Amino acid sequence: MKTSDLIAKINEFNSLKDFMKEHKITKSDMEANQEFLEIFLENYQECSQGYIEECQQVPKGYQPFLEWNHKMFYSGSRHCLHWMKTNKNYEIKKNFVYCDYNVDDNFETISSYDKKLKAGEVVDESRVRYVKLINTIIKNNYKKGVFLSGLPGVGKTFLLQITANQFAQKNKVAFITVSNLIKTVKDGFSNNELQKENLLRSLMRVDYLFLDDIGGEVVTAYSRDEILFTLLNYRMENKKPTFFSANFRLNKLDAIYGVADINNNDREIIKMKTKRFTERIKGLVIEDLMINGENKRHS
Repeated sequence: MKTSDLIAKINEFNSLKDFMKEHKITKSDMEANQEFLEIFLENYQECSQGYIEECQQVPKGYQPFLEWNHKMFYSGSRHCLHWMKTNKNYEIKKNFVYCDYNVDDNFETISSYDKKLKAGEVVDESRVRYVKLINTIIKNNYKKGVFLSGLPGVGKTFLLQITANQFAQKNKVAFITVSNLIKTVKDGFSNNELQKENLLRSLMRVDYLFLDDIGGEVVTAYSRDEILFTLLNYRMENKKPTFFSANFRLNKLDAIYGVADINNNDREIIKMKTKRFTERIKGLVIEDLMINGENKRHS
């Protein structure tokens, strides 16, 4: 193939044409790497927007691409446009180290929800306040989260989910219901110690952690002191942003978790253990925000 034909072939593909321009590839560069480029172009094609079933790549879903380093071309592959359309929430989902909900069922983010607020689609002041709070946390890179409280069914979990989606665009995130966390860790303790340790370690170290329905689990001294305290103490000491939702206000924590020691008659010890736990939650958040509204589950 003549070099002029090679250049013409490359210019048929916008991404390759732009690549050559971006890296200031000269005709002599192409001549020096002509054999490699000819082989690369043999079956090269560019995907357009569409679903994976329409993809003609081999294997499906992967688009070849070029790299340029030290006057030499290299090739690689990455997910193509067909794959990205079929897996539209991939960029979010890949950053979840643990997720209790299906992101495809709720892929809203704070940014998209904020647009609805500004368009007047959402009028509740508590939700407006929450979005402003999250935007402030993002803008100022605050290392604390929010404690969302409110009656069952008013949308606290939804708000936590769209916040998790927002942070998962650029950070590692975990979202887990507290009752599921306790059950998973206890099951892991019975069947596989390593599984338990790996889950807790992941939740301790993840960039942003979302704990849904805290206080809704069966409260025991073990779950409070050995699981939740261990997790939250690490995150507080290492300034890891942590978000919570609950059916009660933050000032009710002591009453909720004080019942864990029903077999302990020493009220001072019970009070001390409960206090050291609840203080971790209070230290992890910048505000206890009450979400208003009716129970949407019954509407």
